Amino acid sequence: MGDPEYFAAANRISLAIAQIESREGLAIVDQILATPVDGIFLGPSDLSIALSNGARVDPTGRETTEALQHCVRLARAVGKFAGVYAPTGERAAALLEIGFTYVALGSDEWLMRAGAKAFLTKARAGLRQVPQVA
Repeated sequence: MGDPEYFAAANRISLAIAQIESREGLAIVDQILATPVDGIFLGPSDLSIALSNGARVDPTGRETTEALQHCVRLARAVGKFAGVYAPTGERAAALLEIGFTYVALGSDEWLMRAGAKAFLTKARAGLRQVPQVA
């Protein structure tokens, strides 16, 4: 496969996604969406830090929520998707309600912690069922 064929094939199976987590990115999100990206991705926690000038992490706060909604509206208006990070299933559901079309759910650390907790819970339950040896 020569270069033109390779790039055509690669472009059919690849996505270009712009990550927006700053005031500067929010200010030009319409310009970002005018480029040949397939969509945008937002990290609410980092965005909240930027919006508060480093004062706090508030991914569910009013200002952050308004910024997320703004980005979703702009992406939809030009036929592109808006993705977002959510730490829990409950937060993912709320973000899907806002209009996000894809959600990165949890982090590797969070998923490993949840899995380890489930394993330990089952193991400890098994310990209670083991007969005591005299």
